[in-house]
Amino acid sequence: MMMQKYVNSPINFPKKSLKGYQYLDNEPTYNPTIHLALEYPKDSLSLQDLGYSEEEIANCPSSFGVSGVARLLSDEGAKVLMGVAQALKKYSASGGDRIQHILRAEFIAQNFLGTCAFVPRSISL
Repeated sequence: MMMQKYVNSPINFPKKSLKGYQYLDNEPTYNPTIHLALEYPKDSLSLQDLGYSEEEIANCPSSFGVSGVARLLSDEGAKVLMGVAQALKKYSASGGDRIQHILRAEFIAQNFLGTCAFVPRSISL
């Protein structure tokens, strides 16, 4: 049985600043040539491997179940991401005992985070 194909294309960010969001000065610009280092996970399991029936899987967009770690960023990309996260820390709220910091969708307003999150090569992994 053939599975349905789902197409997800991100829309472009608005050109104007969003009200209520904090913007960082001099934030690096995301460059996939420098910051992206996609590596597929070494291990993965399909839904069938996890015990789902063909009938159940037929209603899913893919047969993918779960995987090990997948690398997304280069060492430089991880360094920039950590710098942006640290700079945004002052705008965060406490998430309680389990989550140290919560940001209100700040990634949308950020040059590096917003662009990195919606790069087609990252999404298609």
